[in-house]
Amino acid sequence: MNNISAISNLKLRVSAGQTGNQEVGNFITQTYISNANVLLANGYNSGLYPGSTGNDNLKWETTTQFDIGLDIGLFKNRVSLEVDYYHKNTEDMLFNLPLPQSTTTGSAWVNFGSVRNTGIELSLNTVNFQSQNLPGNSLYNIIQ
Repeated sequence: MNNISAISNLKLRVSAGQTGNQEVGNFITQTYISNANVLLANGYNSGLYPGSTGNDNLKWETTTQFDIGLDIGLFKNRVSLEVDYYHKNTEDMLFNLPLPQSTTTGSAWVNFGSVRNTGIELSLNTVNFQSQNLPGNSLYNIIQ
């Protein structure tokens, strides 16, 4: 009789965390006045204009993620199955909001919107036959 047990490997994986997006540049929460020289009737004259529009309420966009997975190995790991579920929620997304041309600043950074991603991933790997000259593996992935 064959000495292959049904379940040869069983592992539960769980992870959770929160990250922030800090890649928005330095000092974008500040308002700046810029200067320029303009040509008028008597030559160049200096003038001031709003060079940027700040946002004191701007904060990092945050992503909260939760993952859980199960790895099952059967028949001395000749058949292995991985099942994963993930849930990812991003809030306060950073958006460079275009402003009316009358403001002369172009745009302002704001926190706007959120995105939720959830899904299941299945992976099945089988060792159909074993030979030194020819591998006999099959791998199937299903992502939803």
